[in-house]
Amino acid sequence: RRSHAAHYDGHAVATAVVSLSDHGTDYEGGLYVSTSHGQREYAALGRGDAILHRSTLLHGVEVHDVEGGDGRTERWSWIVWFRDSATCEDFGHEWFADCAARGSALCRQLHSTKVGGTPGISEEEASRRMVELSVQAADGGSAYAAIKIARAHLKLLPSSLPFDLGLAERYFRIAIESSAPDGHYGMAQILLTTVKFEASQEGGAGWSDAFR
Repeated sequence: RRSHAAHYDGHAVATAVVSLSDHGTDYEGGLYVSTSHGQREYAALGRGDAILHRSTLLHGVEVHDVEGGDGRTERWSWIVWFRDSATCEDFGHEWFADCAARGSALCRQLHSTKVGGTPGISEEEASRRMVELSVQAADGGSAYAAIKIARAHLKLLPSSLPFDLGLAERYFRIAIESSAPDGHYGMAQILLTTVKFEASQEGGAGWSDAFR
C-alpha cells in the first residue's frame, strides 16, 4: 500500500520503525508525524535509519514517486511494537489511566479503547466507561473521539447514546475545528440525509432510519 491514514499506535507502548529503503532514491514522502490532520512533517529516513516513538504520537504514511526516477517506487520498513512486559502481557489498561484522570483529552481517547481490558471489569461497565471517556475526550477537543460520539448519536456505531442529530452535528464541528476530514464528511452526510429525509417524509420514516 502507498498510504496509511494518520493514526495512533494504541496497541503498543512504543513503536520502532527501521527504514530498509532510501528516501529520495527509492521513494519520496513516507512516514510523517503530525500535530493535527492538517499538518505533516515527513521523516527522510535512509536505509538503516530508525525512529522510536510513543503511542501518543499522531503519524501516518504517504509514499510518492521520486521525481525524475525510473518509476520503480519502493518503500520497505521493519516495524517493531513494544509492550511494557517481558512476557508480552497486555497492560494497556494502565498506560493512559493516570493522564486520563488528570484530564488529558488524548489520554482519555486512548484509554477509552483500553479500559475494556481492566481485570475484573464487566462488559456493561466497560461499555459505560468507554462512552464516558470518549465523551470527555471529545468535549476536550479530541477529533477522533468527537467523530466516534457523533456517529454514535446517529446510531452508526453501537452505543447506549440516544439518536440526537443536534449533538451529532456539534461533535462533527469539534472534529472540523481540528481539520479532521471525517468531520467534514460527517457534516456532509447530515446535510445530504436531511435532504433525503425531507424528500421522503410521506413514507413516514424516522430520522434514525434515514441514516441506515
